[in-house]
Amino acid sequence: MNPQPKQNRLILSKADWIRQTKRLFSECGYACQVCGKVYYPEENCLAPHHIKTRGAGGGDEPENILIVCKECHHKIHSGEINVTSKK
Repeated sequence: MNPQPKQNRLILSKADWIRQTKRLFSECGYACQVCGKVYYPEENCLAPHHIKTRGAGGGDEPENILIVCKECHHKIHSGEINVTSKK
């Protein structure tokens, strides 16, 4: 990995971001970290979500990334679910 530090935050290259995301999917057992539903990897139902957005100064550190299903991701962005940290 060749991380690019930016204002004390980690910004990954696209290739490193993909590698990290795959690793995080595997580490959480392909389960949504909000609702707990488990998916098969080939279903492509999970997405990485920045808890603190990059626009707000968040980085690509694993502790700032939540793995969520598409339904929970939509609820987070619509304001139905408020996520401020990993459980």
